Amino acid sequence: MFPSRLLLALVTILLSVFCQGQTLDTKIADIRREFNRINSIALQQVTLQNEEFMDQMTDGGGELIGYFENKRLVKYTERIGISIGAYDSHFYLRDGELFFAYLQEQKFAQKEGGQLGDLDRTKLKTVFEGRYYFHSGEVIREIETGQRLFGSGLNALELLERVKGSKALLESKRNE
Repeated sequence: MFPSRLLLALVTILLSVFCQGQTLDTKIADIRREFNRINSIALQQVTLQNEEFMDQMTDGGGELIGYFENKRLVKYTERIGISIGAYDSHFYLRDGELFFAYLQEQKFAQKEGGQLGDLDRTKLKTVFEGRYYFHSGEVIREIETGQRLFGSGLNALELLERVKGSKALLESKRNE
């Protein structure tokens, strides 16, 4: 009697783990489909420069570009230049909610034969990439590779908050 209950419990646990995995895979596949759809269609653009969206201007300036489909923000990109490189961020929205974010940090290459800190500002090397998948306001997958330029940056949940501010700025600019 006891072994059959143990077997039943084990099968139940394995099935729940398997079903949960499939649900996650289904959500990720849905996110990828929407990502590809957004990147394959013509979208209206709205651009903000430097202080229009940044509290303080950086060495390399910045640009925030919103992409609208039928007056709805579906994607925006942010590029911020800093003294040692650049930050590139891409945010994807469905029904106004973040579903995917891709972050990339790049640094300028060291000049050949140059002194330490002598940078070649024509050559960028990717040092960090982050891919963040969201569903219903929660992080469902996080993939990070490399080292951030300044240690730690925004975590995935902080990205959700950041999107609210950028979204409001871009929608306001579109309505001007």
